[in-house]
Amino acid sequence: MTVEGTGKVRGVRHTLPEQRAGAHLARDDARTLAQAELRRAFGLDPGELREVEAKEDPQPARTDWQFTVSDPRVDVGKGGEARALVAIAGNEIAGAGRYIFVPEAWQRAERERTGRLSIVKIGLALVLALVALAAIIWASVAWTRDHFDRRAFWVVASVTLGAAIINAVDQWPSVAFNLRTTEPVLQQVALAAAGGLFGGVVRALFAGLWCGVAAYAARMHVRLELNAKSLWLRGAAVGLFVVGIDALIGLLTPHLTPAWPRFSAENAAWPWLSAASSTVNIIIPMAATVVALHWLDRLSHGWTRHRALCVAILILTEGAIAATRANDWTDIALTGVIGGAVTALLFAFVLRFDLRAVPALVALYAATEGAVDALSKGSFQTWTLYAIGAALTLAISWLATRYLVAQGEIREAPSPHAAAPGSEALATARSAPSPSSE
Repeated sequence: MTVEGTGKVRGVRHTLPEQRAGAHLARDDARTLAQAELRRAFGLDPGELREVEAKEDPQPARTDWQFTVSDPRVDVGKGGEARALVAIAGNEIAGAGRYIFVPEAWQRAERERTGRLSIVKIGLALVLALVALAAIIWASVAWTRDHFDRRAFWVVASVTLGAAIINAVDQWPSVAFNLRTTEPVLQQVALAAAGGLFGGVVRALFAGLWCGVAAYAARMHVRLELNAKSLWLRGAAVGLFVVGIDALIGLLTPHLTPAWPRFSAENAAWPWLSAASSTVNIIIPMAATVVALHWLDRLSHGWTRHRALCVAILILTEGAIAATRANDWTDIALTGVIGGAVTALLFAFVLRFDLRAVPALVALYAATEGAVDALSKGSFQTWTLYAIGAALTLAISWLATRYLVAQGEIREAPSPHAAAPGSEALATARSAPSPSSE
């Protein structure tokens, strides 16, 4: 049974065993029964339809029929047809539905286009995997050189691991639903628990490593003396601007496939707890964005050199990210060019002066994406779960901003006994004018 979002039953399919006894209808009698179902289920007039196929399927104790008709009044493109199908088991309606018939030539061309795009996606996935591996190695080296915030590492790793364990326990209904009756239950539960714990530990270590490097890097890029509130509002404004650019790109490249909502939280034992625990993962893209912009700042020497190269890298990066989820070359090209150019402008004029504004940027963008998913569902429970996730996302970004500001103040505070080594050089660097002020 298929049910629409409004609660209306869209279709019912009734499968009978082959040995089940039933009637042996003649073709005309079966056709009359099928035409009556077309009128009842879809409001179609059989006199305006064209019969495409009448397929007889003899069974040991009955005769099954399947009738396929097309509606010439509906234009679905060259070579395509709007069709309806009725299946009959004996003298019972076993199922009925509508679909679009797609020509073989179009399917073949689409498979070739998708195949070429898949090759590009695989290549880009390998490149991104190598970049991620290099980033992990670089983060490990930064740890050994003390260019690392150990407190951020332990706090984020602990919180992420705890949230992963809570979410895994909360998802027990989904695990129980997929248990197989041919294997011992205890063994399946143990394997699922071990896999979930291992994945949670790896995610926690990864999140902690990124946040340790990002927290240190963000404190190294403070060129403006702003408090936590001003930094957060600056990042939020940039996030809303990015959302608008994203919407503009979406208008220029409309999606050719339906956007299916995700129901992972609704599958949990306590959906509100799942929405809250899974939101903690927003820390990872926050940290990754800070690290990426830190690399960009080092490559461009504070946006004073290699600007064209940096813009090209951003365009290629945006295009690669778009290619992982896009199904059209135009979408990839426009997203890469527009997204890369906008990222370069935002970095040059806003973000490079203080990377501590990044958490609010990522949080606003993620909260907007969640609103789109909630709109596609439209239920009260969905909006409640979205409110929980959005509030927690914004709270995490605010706490991250407060932490970075507080750590920067501690780092810059003079010692009551003696000046720290290199403090004179740090004070000189702070007082020196930035390239934008000249």
